[in-house]
Amino acid sequence: MLGRLSASSDEYAKESSAGITGWRLNAYSVFFEHMYETITEQRARIEEARAERSRRQAALLRTMKEIKTLRKLRDTQYAQYLTEVAKDEEKAIGDIVSFKTTTGSMGAAGI
Repeated sequence: MLGRLSASSDEYAKESSAGITGWRLNAYSVFFEHMYETITEQRARIEEARAERSRRQAALLRTMKEIKTLRKLRDTQYAQYLTEVAKDEEKAIGDIVSFKTTTGSMGAAGI
């Protein structure tokens, strides 16, 4: 688009130095005005896209932080679960050993 504008500007400069008709001058004026409007609109769209990109990057960053936090929480809770399971297993083993010891001593006493 800018290349087309530049080429037209060069063409306009050549024709204006050699003499240009009124309708041709008007045509260039309309063309250049349209090109500048188009460029302005495209710049606005680029700025909107950049703003949207920034919003989405911020949302992505928040989501990634939440995921990291949830992973840490999951790991912590899993470690607590394993500790709890180990304690339950130790208690069960202790109960079994205590039961065998109690039962074994009763059997030896002849009861």
